[in-house]
Amino acid sequence: MVGDRGGASPSRTVFDTRDAAVSSDELSALLTLVLIDSVSGATDVLAEGRIRDIAVSPDGQWLAVLKAAEPIPLVEAERNVQSAVLRRGRLTLVSVVGQGPAVSAGPLDVAPNLLRWSPASDEVLVWTRRDDQGWADGGLAAVGVDGRVRRIASTGLSPTGEGRTVDELRPIRADWLGDKVILYARKAGTSRSDWWGLDGERPVPLTVALARTPERLAAVEDGRALVFADEALWEMTAGGLRRLSSSKEAWSQGQADDPMKPVRVRATAPRRTWAAAAAAATIGVRSLGGVAAWQVRTPCAQGPRLRAASPTAAVVLCVDRGVETLSLATPAGLRIVDRVNEAFEDLVIPQARPIAHRDVRGRMTQSFLYLPPGLAASEVKGVLVQVYPGIADDGRRIDAQSLQSSLRPQLLTSGGYAVLSVGLPTQAESARAEMFEDFARGVDLAVEAMLIEFPELPRDRLALIGHSFGGYAALGVATRTDRFRSLVVWAAPTDMAGKWGEFMSQGRLWPQDGLTLNQPIGAVETGQAGMGNPPWDAVRQYADASPYWLADRIHTPLLLITADRDYVPMTQSERMFTALHRQGRRARLIAYWGEGHDNASPANIRDVYHQIFDWLDQTIGAGAVTSSDPGEPPTP
Repeated sequence: MVGDRGGASPSRTVFDTRDAAVSSDELSALLTLVLIDSVSGATDVLAEGRIRDIAVSPDGQWLAVLKAAEPIPLVEAERNVQSAVLRRGRLTLVSVVGQGPAVSAGPLDVAPNLLRWSPASDEVLVWTRRDDQGWADGGLAAVGVDGRVRRIASTGLSPTGEGRTVDELRPIRADWLGDKVILYARKAGTSRSDWWGLDGERPVPLTVALARTPERLAAVEDGRALVFADEALWEMTAGGLRRLSSSKEAWSQGQADDPMKPVRVRATAPRRTWAAAAAAATIGVRSLGGVAAWQVRTPCAQGPRLRAASPTAAVVLCVDRGVETLSLATPAGLRIVDRVNEAFEDLVIPQARPIAHRDVRGRMTQSFLYLPPGLAASEVKGVLVQVYPGIADDGRRIDAQSLQSSLRPQLLTSGGYAVLSVGLPTQAESARAEMFEDFARGVDLAVEAMLIEFPELPRDRLALIGHSFGGYAALGVATRTDRFRSLVVWAAPTDMAGKWGEFMSQGRLWPQDGLTLNQPIGAVETGQAGMGNPPWDAVRQYADASPYWLADRIHTPLLLITADRDYVPMTQSERMFTALHRQGRRARLIAYWGEGHDNASPANIRDVYHQIFDWLDQTIGAGAVTSSDPGEPPTP
């Protein structure tokens, strides 16, 4: 947004779309890449522009610099991609030591998240296309420091999932085994991806013998790669696989991804001869050739989490019922560095009790019941029925970070309520016209199974709760049944057409950092909502899949929780609140400021539970008042 406080210039942002390319007059910052002499302090400018990524060659002599260029007129197949690449990528190779002028890859459009230098530092591997092509029509190329662009044949292979294309968040996975290129891809018409050797015109499968192919390589060096798959450690070369670990061991990759790292860095295997490994409570380092450099047992009951590793040491995190212990592991043993959240040891955390039942397809599944510690089932204030299609909370995640996200059953029981986390099939198993009906029948099956096993629970004091897509599902259920006396819905979409067309707050406030126009389009057409088409091609389907357009069927008192920086726009909750107000029905809207899809501020985390308990006490707790307008039971 441009303008000034004195009113001499306007405060406005201009968004423009032409030929399916979107832009704004808020330009991203021009960056300067500078080489600094650590001894003299002298500086040398290596590159300038809208730099989006850089990669240093193994010998430290060259930089691959990827710059964002002009907006892209998206081809038809890419217009509903959630994280579409909205600007062209232009590649330049820059000599760090002044070996000559910068080398350009020419007019090729280079995809993000793949800049992989060859071990010899003479070529960088990229996925490219011409400006008039879609990403699926592009391919791998090796751009040399001499300016030569060498195409690498991958005939019949697609590096993206079925129905997907290259985007900002899903990287192309490719690497070098010596001077040979390998690619993680699937054959056209199939869903399974494997690693393929691309030495010649016909790709060579390298991992087809595995039951499950690893997406990532653990380490790459000397023409070999370490990979963990099928509970074993393998060495992969251009000729295939060789098992390194014993069949008596069950090893997996020990070091987890760091979500704070850029996508490319997370997707690329480190160049080294060893990998951190984990087997049950044991952690250690395994190297090329299968040598166990060292390993040590840990006291981690739920398995160790490696946060950092070297050939001679590893930083290990143990989480045991919320208590987090950080240790330094070496061949000599384990030394505790710090412990946090020790107060969790004194907490009585409710355990998940499995409730077996059949789902709407007649298959056996499990829901999980949580009872407040110290209360018998007959003493609870009510039962909170929590929904999220495809996920039932089994209580394993009880560390401090996990407990602060979403609606957590363990915390909800602290208000004196039982919580049933329902085992629902995913939305993908239902036709859109039948989805809400399936959700409602699935919830009924879980509730009835709970009441059979715990008949003393109050069947007349039930609340339906959900966060995000779970909140959307809860609203959908409320359009099909009046069984519940209260609804709590947080960060939920309510109107598919509205969500399809609304800007995300980030794109509205900071368009120079990347417009997000395609995110809601893709989320609705191809994401969880799965509408398949834009609103004007499916008006009735959008209405049938939008609780807002079915608001006349909702008579249950409704608490809506939203935030101004959520990627689900707060207007989604506002319009549902207005719809219920127009009908004279009971609703409450709570808006948090500066928060996103979950609350991050400690004060807001505490407050949201206080607000929820206050609402529940009024609607299903002792002395709760029934809605003044129960209306007629909703009908499909």
